[in-house]
Amino acid sequence: MATKGPQDFMDAYRDMLGNWEKMANEFGAKFLQQKEAAQAMNGLNNAKVAMQAQMKDGMLKALDAIQMPSKADIEDLGARIGAIEAAVARIETLLASGGQPADGAPKPARTRKPGKTK
Repeated sequence: MATKGPQDFMDAYRDMLGNWEKMANEFGAKFLQQKEAAQAMNGLNNAKVAMQAQMKDGMLKALDAIQMPSKADIEDLGARIGAIEAAVARIETLLASGGQPADGAPKPARTRKPGKTK
């Protein structure tokens, strides 16, 4: 009374899953080869891009209405702060070197002596 078939439940599950995956791949390949499917996917992609543009525009208007900065405004501020930090670093380097320029140029000679006070 031996029956032919998988020995345990997991073998049966793997076989079923493999067959289902093959059928799904065949269906997907046939579907994507159709011209209408490509047109529909292109239309959906265009609609997604248009919706993203509308959402961005709406968000910018909403942020402007409540006087909040946008992402671009924050990025511009970050760039300006970076430039200010670089300028401060140059000034600190100049002060640390005793006021001599960083390129090593000599200071002008001090030929005038202070006058005597009585």
